[in-house]
Amino acid sequence: MDAQVSSVPDSHSSIDSPRSDNAAHGGMTVEEFADRTGMSARNIRALQGRGLLPRPLRLGRRAFYLEVHVNRAEAIKDLQRQGFNLFAIGAILGTDDADSQAAEMAALLERVGARDPGLIDTLQHHRVVGRSADGELRVTRPKSLRTALALRQLGVPLPAAIRMVADILDATEPVAGQLVHLVHAGIVENWDRSRGPGLNSNPMVRTQAVITLLSATTRVVLENVGSDLVRGVLDPAEPGQ
Repeated sequence: MDAQVSSVPDSHSSIDSPRSDNAAHGGMTVEEFADRTGMSARNIRALQGRGLLPRPLRLGRRAFYLEVHVNRAEAIKDLQRQGFNLFAIGAILGTDDADSQAAEMAALLERVGARDPGLIDTLQHHRVVGRSADGELRVTRPKSLRTALALRQLGVPLPAAIRMVADILDATEPVAGQLVHLVHAGIVENWDRSRGPGLNSNPMVRTQAVITLLSATTRVVLENVGSDLVRGVLDPAEPGQ
């Protein structure tokens, strides 16, 4: 079973608590990082081992954690509170230190959002980004935004690419709701009490089962439809055919 990350800091911890000289220069020791996030050293090692949490920066024999590590830890805890296990969180956030440029991505979003005021609100609604207690923007699901960066290779300006991500999220949300209800109805209709806990199973297990099913099946449809449409655009039928 995946280890859960505690979302409740120790009673003595505080974001505004005194920090060492190292932290004052932008870095935290592992003890300070644990105190800041409410994680244990064991949690931290486990998340790093899975590639969910970036490794600390090293100066000689000493290791330091930065705000990007705190943002990543908070994103992980937020998803855990929503019922996602660590495997699902890896699929959402990406692994293998893929979040090392999250701060730069957040700064880029702030600039793009200044020209498109509703963009950040939309991304917040879909929990792609969030704001810390002091108002700092943080990217909680960088994987979806990296798809926008990939569109730049096709000649799409970055502001337009990020807006496309937001528009697709808006368009997909009601459809996703319908699909979730469809799957739930199927579970209710076909539940065989003799074969398992079914509706009585852990909510996290039920949630993950529904997400896995919908992710796999919708990907098949999108790949098929997308492939057909692209072929139609790139290889139009000859005149007269």
